[in-house]
Amino acid sequence: MKWGPIKKSRAIVLIIAAVLSPFLITAVLVLAFGSGDDPVTGLPGRPKQASFNVAGLPPVQTDACPSGTQLLPQPVTGKNALPDLTLECIGAIGSSQTVQLNRLGGVPTVVNIWSTSCEPCRREMPDLQRVHAQAAGRVRIIGVNSNDYAEGARATIKATGVSFASVADPDEQVRIAVGSALMPTTLFVAADGRIVYRKVGEFPDATRLKDDIAKHLGVRL
Repeated sequence: MKWGPIKKSRAIVLIIAAVLSPFLITAVLVLAFGSGDDPVTGLPGRPKQASFNVAGLPPVQTDACPSGTQLLPQPVTGKNALPDLTLECIGAIGSSQTVQLNRLGGVPTVVNIWSTSCEPCRREMPDLQRVHAQAAGRVRIIGVNSNDYAEGARATIKATGVSFASVADPDEQVRIAVGSALMPTTLFVAADGRIVYRKVGEFPDATRLKDDIAKHLGVRL
């Protein structure tokens, strides 16, 4: 079978494209989402650890997760409920506190899903902290550290200076359960424990976060 010059050129282009396409796809993904390196330490990403509170990890000074009477007496189920997951609280070395997410309530709660590898997440964390400090218990802020490893998560908490509680979700169960493809994702949870609003993407500043709290949770800060 004889091919003319044009057909030969097309065949060569197709062969080259087939060879290069995996490399091109990888390059695009790296440009879009970043590499797997840890942006806090500059080192390659480390394996996830079973506990985020084992000895040798960076110290953090965070609030304790809500517990006891600070939670709803019964879990919320059905439409607009937080997922039925019990996650480890990121806190003191050696601690083993957990929180059942679908019992969060009692006071309006902002649940922020974040990760070390998510630059917009890290950028907005100081604004979340400002609102947390100003809220003085009228609104609860709790972070969900998603798809991360213990050292990176704790280093990010320390570097950004946040003191609101965070829980560890290394398998991204919360993000998947609420159907969000991107981080940061912030859930606004009413005092009755139901999600009333979901924001995907970074808050530009603390004022925007306070505006959304006033609009969706009815609390003016």
